[in-house]
Amino acid sequence: MLDEQEKTGLIGDSRGMASILITMVTMIVVTLIVLGFATISRREQGNTLDKQLSTQAFYAAESAVNDARKVIDAAVAASQPIPGKTSCNTNSDGAGYTPNFPIPAPGTSGVVLDSTNNVSYTCLLVDPTPSALTQDGVGDNAWVVPVNSTSPFDTIKIQWAPSPAVTSGNPVSDCTDTLDTFDAASGSSNDYSCGYGVLRMDLVPTSGPLTGGQTGSLMTSQMTAFFQPLSVAGTGTLAYAPANIGKANVRDAVCSLGSYNICTATITGLSGTSYTLKINSLYKNSNVTVTALSGGSPIATNGQVLVDATGNANGVLRRIQVRLPTSSISGVIPRYAIQSNDSICKRFYVTPSYYANAGDVINPQSNPASKNYNAMCDNALPAVGAP
Repeated sequence: MLDEQEKTGLIGDSRGMASILITMVTMIVVTLIVLGFATISRREQGNTLDKQLSTQAFYAAESAVNDARKVIDAAVAASQPIPGKTSCNTNSDGAGYTPNFPIPAPGTSGVVLDSTNNVSYTCLLVDPTPSALTQDGVGDNAWVVPVNSTSPFDTIKIQWAPSPAVTSGNPVSDCTDTLDTFDAASGSSNDYSCGYGVLRMDLVPTSGPLTGGQTGSLMTSQMTAFFQPLSVAGTGTLAYAPANIGKANVRDAVCSLGSYNICTATITGLSGTSYTLKINSLYKNSNVTVTALSGGSPIATNGQVLVDATGNANGVLRRIQVRLPTSSISGVIPRYAIQSNDSICKRFYVTPSYYANAGDVINPQSNPASKNYNAMCDNALPAVGAP
C-alpha cells in the first residue's frame, strides 16, 4: 500500500510528463505548419517567376518573328524571292539577300535582346513555301488565299474544323441529309444546328497578267461552290470544268461523322500555277487548311511564309509558329471596308499590274453638266454651281 505522500509524488510526476509531451506535440505541429506555409510560398514564388520568364521568352520569340517579317517585306518590296532559313545559325539558305536574317553573334547561343536579364531568341527558321496554307477563325469575313506554285498543280484540297475546337458529341447528329435545304440563321424556328459550318469558296485562276481587256474572261472563269456537311457520308469533289464555272454549285462535304475532326472538299481539273480563293465559313467559324496537290502529292506554295521561332529567358524556352502572308491581297478581309451616311467615291482597283479603271472619275471641269459627278472623288473642291 502507498501512503499519501507517495501517491502525491506519482501524480505530480505524471502531470509534469504530460505537460512536456503536450509542449513537444504543439511545437511539432507549429513547425509543420510553418514548413508547409514556407513550401507553398516558395512554390508560388517559383510559379510567378516561371510565368514571368515564360512571358519574356514568348516576347523574345515574337521579336524573332518581327525580325523575319522585316526581311520578308524587304524581299517582296525588291521583287526578290523570299529567302528560306533552315538552320538556327545561318543567315538564309542562299546568298545575296539584303537585309538578312539575324544570327547569334560568335560565342553566344542566341540573338541577344536583353543581356542584363539574359533574354534572347535561340533559333529562327523560315519556310517560304509551306505545303499547306492555314487560317484560324474563318467566318463571315472572307479569307483570301493566293495559291501559287512554280509548277502546275491539278487539285486543291480544302479542310475545315470547328473554331474553337469541339471534342465531345456527334457533329452531324443535327445535320440535314439532303443538299436542297439551307437552314435559316441562328435564332429562327429552324436554325442551323449542324456541328460543322458550310464552306463557301470562290475560285478564279490568276496565272499571267490580268489586264483590262481580259476582265470578261476573268469574270467568266470564276467558280463558286457551297460545301455542305450532311448527316450521311459525302463525296466532297467538284471539278473545275465548263459545266460548273460561272455559277454557284452546291456539293456535299466529306466530314467525320462519329466525332469532331474535319470536313474535306476537293477541287479537281486544275492545270495552272496560280489560283486565288475566297473562303467563308457560314453559320459557324472554322479553322481552314488549303493544300495544292499534283498527282496526289502536296506541293510547295508561296501564299504564306511559315516562321518558327524559339525565345529564351534565363533558361525558360517558348516556341511559336506564325504564318505571314506574302502579299497584301492575302488574309482575312471584312464583308465591307467602309460605311457612311453620305455619298462616297468608289474606285475599282484589284492589285498592281492586274486591273484598274483609269477613267472611273468624271472631272467636273471637263464635264460640268454631268449628273454623275461626286465631290468625294475630286482632289479639289467642286466649282461653285457644279451639279
